[in-house]
Amino acid sequence: QDAEEDEGDFPNETEPLEVIRDEWKVVVSNFKTIAKKLNQLDDVQEDLKKDLVESLKKIENKITVMDTKLHIISTEIGDDAHASDEGSKTVWQAVKELTDEVGHVMALG
Repeated sequence: QDAEEDEGDFPNETEPLEVIRDEWKVVVSNFKTIAKKLNQLDDVQEDLKKDLVESLKKIENKITVMDTKLHIISTEIGDDAHASDEGSKTVWQAVKELTDEVGHVMALG
């Protein structure tokens, strides 16, 4: 009779397996969703990293341009104490002299 009672507990032996299979499908689906979200997050983080690197490169280029402009302005003003002390010409003084010489030669021709 114990055997009959056991059969009565699970009239359909595949029913528990179906429940487990259905529950497992939900678990697998959840893991797939999580994996998809993580991949999307990785893509977003990678895009953010690229944007950050690009922005930093732009800032670095702007700083280099500003530094170059400051050197030119400094030279134009004649702020080179070393050149002034030793009687050397600044770049702008040399450019002005060359321009004057070219103008003088052109006036002769």
